[in-house]
Amino acid sequence: MAALHPRRVAWEGARIFVFAADTDAYWWLSDTIGHRLGIMYQSRLYETRMRVQARSDATHAEAGAWRARLDELLDTRPATVTVLTRLIIETSSRLSEHEPGLGVPPAMIAAHFGPAAEEDLGEG
Repeated sequence: MAALHPRRVAWEGARIFVFAADTDAYWWLSDTIGHRLGIMYQSRLYETRMRVQARSDATHAEAGAWRARLDELLDTRPATVTVLTRLIIETSSRLSEHEPGLGVPPAMIAAHFGPAAEEDLGEG
């Protein structure tokens, strides 16, 4: 398994979570974030959804806020890097069904988790 670079994971998470906040994938992501990362992160995702829906120019500010939030999470709880990466990959997969080109490249998935990773993502 390749080493996961926390800053890259935080950036990908920010990008994917903010985009997902304004899609149907939000409902799955919100529940999963609440379960895996905690109610505070679920609440922040809801706030992001409200801001992005209210203002089309909020996307960049929200991505920056999420990057800082996820950087802090990974600094204080380094073991969450695997959980967070799995969330990113699954969310990306759900989004790519409707937005081709948005998802995480399959090579990144294989590099981090091996070829069977996609089959394991639906657990929990």
